[in-house]
Amino acid sequence: MSHEEPHPPMRRIWAFPPPARFAAPLLVLVFGLATTWLNYRWNLANDLARGQAELQAAADATGVRLARLGEQLRSAVGIAALQADLRASAEAPNLALAAFVDANGWVLAGSSGELSGHEARETLLRAAANLIGRSSTSNVLRSEDAAQLYAAYPVVNSDSWVLLVYDRSATMQQARAAAWRSLEWSALGTGTLCAALWAVLYFGFAKRIAHLAHAVRNFGAAGQAPITSMTGGDEVAELSRAFTAMACSVTAHQQQRTQMEKQVIEAGERERRRLGHELHDGLGQRLTAAALAADALAESLSASGREEAARATEMARQIRDAIKETRQLSHGLAPQGIEQGGLVNALAEMAGSLDGGGKVRVVFECEPSGLTCFGETASQLFRIAQEAVNNALKHATPGEIRIGLRHHANRLVLEVEDDGDGMPETLPPAAGMGLQVMRHRAQLLGGSLALTAAPAGGTLMRCEVPL
Repeated sequence: MSHEEPHPPMRRIWAFPPPARFAAPLLVLVFGLATTWLNYRWNLANDLARGQAELQAAADATGVRLARLGEQLRSAVGIAALQADLRASAEAPNLALAAFVDANGWVLAGSSGELSGHEARETLLRAAANLIGRSSTSNVLRSEDAAQLYAAYPVVNSDSWVLLVYDRSATMQQARAAAWRSLEWSALGTGTLCAALWAVLYFGFAKRIAHLAHAVRNFGAAGQAPITSMTGGDEVAELSRAFTAMACSVTAHQQQRTQMEKQVIEAGERERRRLGHELHDGLGQRLTAAALAADALAESLSASGREEAARATEMARQIRDAIKETRQLSHGLAPQGIEQGGLVNALAEMAGSLDGGGKVRVVFECEPSGLTCFGETASQLFRIAQEAVNNALKHATPGEIRIGLRHHANRLVLEVEDDGDGMPETLPPAAGMGLQVMRHRAQLLGGSLALTAAPAGGTLMRCEVPL
């Protein structure tokens, strides 16, 4: 079973609510464009209505004035004068045609010489001529698009009429074009404002918050505080400074805790060595003396022919077995190989002592052959290897255990591999505690420890620490 870091959660393409750096500019853009469009429609409608009212007033003024001059139609000289007046009136804005017609609709005088002598209903005055006779007062008719205005005014003291045709299509097109240009500029201004808002939100807040979130993730994953805080006087900078202070405090506490744990482990290691030396030098020496005394007693009883000689011989054998077990306990608590030849010698002695039993073959491999390791690193790695071998013997029923030590890329690599049953899905509590202790020892050395499936079956424990 491999020890792997959990994969970071996948980012969703869309989530609600969306990031503020997108949501706020988008809302401003939608609201701004909607307001700009409504303002465009409102202003255009007002401009067209105002223009229509002004056109109506101009038509009334021109029609009434010409109607008062209509008495001159009674003479040829008057018609000629009215003809000239109509041509001058046609130069007014939006006035396309103006003419005097009789009650039958024939043109007596017009702003264009081509109109005189023609029936008004057969010319461009047709719509205005249809208004003649509807009432004795003036009549005004607008086209459906309000671009054309037709008017008929009765001449004073005569059965003649003044017909006017106004065309505002060009003026309306210009008004729409001007309103559209205003709309474009307003939309451009709204878009620029949204882009500026996005830039402020992104560079001023979102990007800095993302940087802070990245620092938080790194601190949570690796236990490293951010190097520097963000500058500025806004809330993001204040949050960054608060997080930096918290991270530094947590890091200092963690370092203090690690130092205390290291001291506790070192104290335990010293206590083990003390007990090992006392077993070897104290109890071991006493048992050795007892064994020599039992041998002497057995020889004396045997020489005298007494039956207790066999019992004394058995007592001496049991004492020698106790001496052997005491030495094994002593070497396990205080491996002399570390003090004499370093980690390589201690691992070789452990493999040799375990391989002598005959049930499990234990081999030790080291490369390069001249590799040396002493001190705390040697002591911790030896305990890790000792725990890994004991776990394999207790839980994996292996036929062979390989202990490997090598140097790779400025790191020391310790491997314990067996060909047993492999790691179970659920570890026993004791084995789980041992694995945690092994990992903790590796972390104290600044290294890492992982358990994986061995290539040939079984379990592979790999511990890497910096040299």
